[in-house]
Amino acid sequence: MKRLFSILVAAMAAFALSAQPVSEIDVLVGQTMKFYPAGTHLTGFSVEDGAEYVQVSQAGTQLTLKGLKAGDATLRLSLRAGKESRLLVHVKSVSFVKPASKTEEPKETKTPEWTGTYALRLPAFNYSIIYHSFNADGHERMRESYSNIEQVYAEGECFESEDGYAGMEDIINVFDFDKELGYNGGLMPDGHYRMYYGDGNAITPENIRDGQDWFEMYAPSSLADALYGIDPAAFGRDNNGDDDLENGTIMQRIRMAGVSQSQLKRFYRGMETICGRKCWVFDFRGKNFYGYGGYCVWVDPETGLVLRHESEEGGGFIVTRFDLDYNEWDILIRPELFD
Repeated sequence: MKRLFSILVAAMAAFALSAQPVSEIDVLVGQTMKFYPAGTHLTGFSVEDGAEYVQVSQAGTQLTLKGLKAGDATLRLSLRAGKESRLLVHVKSVSFVKPASKTEEPKETKTPEWTGTYALRLPAFNYSIIYHSFNADGHERMRESYSNIEQVYAEGECFESEDGYAGMEDIINVFDFDKELGYNGGLMPDGHYRMYYGDGNAITPENIRDGQDWFEMYAPSSLADALYGIDPAAFGRDNNGDDDLENGTIMQRIRMAGVSQSQLKRFYRGMETICGRKCWVFDFRGKNFYGYGGYCVWVDPETGLVLRHESEEGGGFIVTRFDLDYNEWDILIRPELFD
């Protein structure tokens, strides 16, 4: 009986852990990366396993990761409001992040052949995507999130600012397509999260028109189109038939221009896992391909979205959450619900 009880307790603990929000990040051996894994919500961390693979330190809500040797580590993140999350750190000795050296000896292995077909299939409902943009020195510039549950779409931006609370800005937009109302808010100077009808109007019946106006001005044209036009351009931006929008990433330019996809074979380097997804890797660095060279992109074959983007200088972005079955708001996406 005691053994059965122990098994049940372990199973319940495993379920509770699996239900926590999970993020994933890749670090190279010897690389140092500074970023805000949970935006402004981080209060502490512990390394649950794999401490021999990564060195971790915390300063405020920022973590610094340094890859020690190839392997996987799991960090438990303590968040505001007593919440928790997990961060999976994949330390890699070899990756496509850095371009091959011109003086490097040719490899004996045969160059992989790309036999896929590229198409953009953006998720429309019940998804949650978080990505972090980095400078060439490995310091994060911005954390952005895009999420949907049923008829509600939420997007957030978190970045360093001299005017923000504790030097941080955390801005949230929420659009309710059922009620056609738009909300804006985020982290206030007093350290709490609050939302308003549009730009600072209290959520009261007499201000409902302000919420309607905010929805009309800033909501995506439809839930199905919510990921069109978002930044950075390499992730999901597409002109979607609208010539006023900038063109998207290399992959989308090829599709929109009607250029044969067979040309992509020249830039294919293989596959690598990003955020749990096996991605195609296309390296255009130094090629100036269609005027948009200088980048290496990791493309999710299922959706056509770019999950990692690296420039020749080392800057770019990486997706840390790519959940296409998202059904419950969490503190990383809707912190105002937990404040």
